[in-house]
Amino acid sequence: MAIGLIITFAVGYFISTSVSMMMLIYSNSAFVIGIIVVELALVVLLSRKINKLSVQAAFAMFITYSIVNGFTFGAIFTIYSLESIISIFVVTSAMFFCCSMIGMTSKKDLSMVGRIAIMGVVGILVTSLFNLFVGSDELSMLVNYIGIAVFCALTAYDMQKVKLIHEQNYGYDAATTNKFAIIAALELYLDFINLFIYLIRILGKKK
Repeated sequence: MAIGLIITFAVGYFISTSVSMMMLIYSNSAFVIGIIVVELALVVLLSRKINKLSVQAAFAMFITYSIVNGFTFGAIFTIYSLESIISIFVVTSAMFFCCSMIGMTSKKDLSMVGRIAIMGVVGILVTSLFNLFVGSDELSMLVNYIGIAVFCALTAYDMQKVKLIHEQNYGYDAATTNKFAIIAALELYLDFINLFIYLIRILGKKK
């Protein structure tokens, strides 16, 4: 997960410093759509085909996803100041750590929390698509606050899953355990990235 985050932020920063790369990406709608399609395809393939992939292939796909996601992160480095990005990253890390500890230490089954949070993600997607046509700043801000709550809940839920898998991994071979680790890294990576995005939309200072 840490490797994926470092790659994404590094690629995003590099993209933001290159005018030619920014022009290539954000002046071409087909390129942006292509990036989104590749990201979705990689997540689906990793999630659904993990048992058929080798550990090396699964890890390579995770790294590729981190790189591709960095292309879209270039916009964040262009819009917001570097100081703001760093400070929001620290805030996100603190929130992520607290939510993770809840998932690690809670004796209560968080499956219901996870299911509600997943429904929340669907609701956020539908509302965000609707807001593309409405263009309401108030609705957009509401979605940001809801997004923070949803991905805090998902972080706790996903971390509890990681703990349970870790406790049961004695029954798996090394390859299977490593595949579980990659999927866990992907899920926690997505939780962190989304939490960061919603926080910077609320707290970030633009250039």
